Amino acid sequence: MSKRMAAVLAVLAGLAIGAAARAKSVEIVYHHATNVAETRLLTGEPVDAIKVGSGDALDLRFTKAVGVAIDDPNPVLFNYTQKPSTFVTNPDYAEALKFATALQPLKSALDASEVAKEAAREARGLPRAAAQVDPIEKALADFKKAVADLLAIVDSIPNVARQTAGGATEIQSAKQTAANWKLTEIESQLTKTFEELHARNQKHIAGTARLAPADAELILAALAEESRLLKMLGVAKAFATAVGDVGKRITLEPVKYDLTKNETVNLTITPVADFAAIAKASGRYIGDVAIPTQPYYPARFSFGPALLYSFVKSSDFTTEALPDGKFKIVEKGSDYRGTNVSAVFTITPRSWDQPTFGGGFQIGVSPVKNQIGFFAGGRLKIANDLLGIGFGYGYQQVPKLAKGLDVNVPIAKPADLKTDPDFRGGFYVSFDVKVLSTK
Repeated sequence: MSKRMAAVLAVLAGLAIGAAARAKSVEIVYHHATNVAETRLLTGEPVDAIKVGSGDALDLRFTKAVGVAIDDPNPVLFNYTQKPSTFVTNPDYAEALKFATALQPLKSALDASEVAKEAAREARGLPRAAAQVDPIEKALADFKKAVADLLAIVDSIPNVARQTAGGATEIQSAKQTAANWKLTEIESQLTKTFEELHARNQKHIAGTARLAPADAELILAALAEESRLLKMLGVAKAFATAVGDVGKRITLEPVKYDLTKNETVNLTITPVADFAAIAKASGRYIGDVAIPTQPYYPARFSFGPALLYSFVKSSDFTTEALPDGKFKIVEKGSDYRGTNVSAVFTITPRSWDQPTFGGGFQIGVSPVKNQIGFFAGGRLKIANDLLGIGFGYGYQQVPKLAKGLDVNVPIAKPADLKTDPDFRGGFYVSFDVKVLSTK
């Protein structure tokens, strides 16, 4: 290969490969509201973005693990699972709602007991209960208030869940509502009240401090619901936590950069069963999420056949008999090497990779015997690479007279005519067409 050809190839290789972008730390971020995934610098600047399910892939250009996160989750309405690990666990809200209904008779009994006691005091001419400090009555009154507050919270859960599916203003309203529930105070009050009720019930059973039959019955009714009531409190606390976590990113397992492999981040998004209707009405994506990633290259590469027409001139040699019995060498008129099928490696810089009309570089090799050639030049692609037109300069084998032979020197016989391959330069054009699938 000539020095000129080597120089052309070196320049093309340098232009195609280029200098890689300076490495910066990035992360993969999935936006549930828009079903879009992007790579983003840790400073917040976006690098690349794809619509999930579009067939595109995120480019990774860094030689280390890349973090993955869900940027705008709604753990109230959705479960987010990165196979095989679950990252958000949602409580069973339906059970809490059912239990709230079951507690209504107890609340009614407490209300009726208080009304009856007030009536009895008035009949005896005693002051109202507010002026009395009866520990058992105070404990039951505190219990009644805590239950009433908790029931009101549980009753509002569906509406708050619905708010989390709305815009920023509605989400902020839901967060404020959940923050105002004061569940820690309710928990403290219930814990203290149940301790007092257990203590008074034990004294009643031991006979050291007998209770009125109505009070004893109410205390037993309250204690019977202790476990379920505290469970409902736990559900309400978990729901409030989930509301507070709406919009807070969820960190998933990172992607490990591998120059040789394309990795797909797989997520599954399912609606929380008790809020399935709200989740579906929100318009957010539900189902499997596949985020393809691929190592970044500064250019796209392809390899395939192309029809190439070479303007390299070639001569043919023959002999003619002379009167003295010898033979003269005759060079026939020069002609172009013409058409052949070559193997072409195409390099398309990303900035030139446009769907309607783009460009790139190509390096081709003609494998035809005695016409071996090397070509390098540019390529225009049209209509999303449906048609490619190349042009450039190359070197191709042509015959030349063997050493010691000359057209001006006769030879003894035709068999003495010998040729050796030589490389000659010239321009070329090439054409390639993408074969469309009929499926």
